[in-house]
Amino acid sequence: MAKGKLVPLDGVYAVRVFIDDHRYQGAMFCHQQLLEVYILDFNDNLYDCHVNITIQRRIRAIKRFHDDSDLTKAIANDVVIIRKHN
Repeated sequence: MAKGKLVPLDGVYAVRVFIDDHRYQGAMFCHQQLLEVYILDFNDNLYDCHVNITIQRRIRAIKRFHDDSDLTKAIANDVVIIRKHN
């Protein structure tokens, strides 16, 4: 990330993703210098696209999970929350 830029607190966020002229809901994972965005209902490539992401709200803090099953359930719950409130 570029120096001097603001970075959100670590956690999972509901975001809006604008790709060219289309708007999508998304989930963003932020941890230290890493940002990952999952775009809901999007199955295409992003080559040569203009992408803009806006944070809507923080869903939860980062947690450690006992196993992959617990992580999968938490992600599914995050997506339900995002779809409801975004």
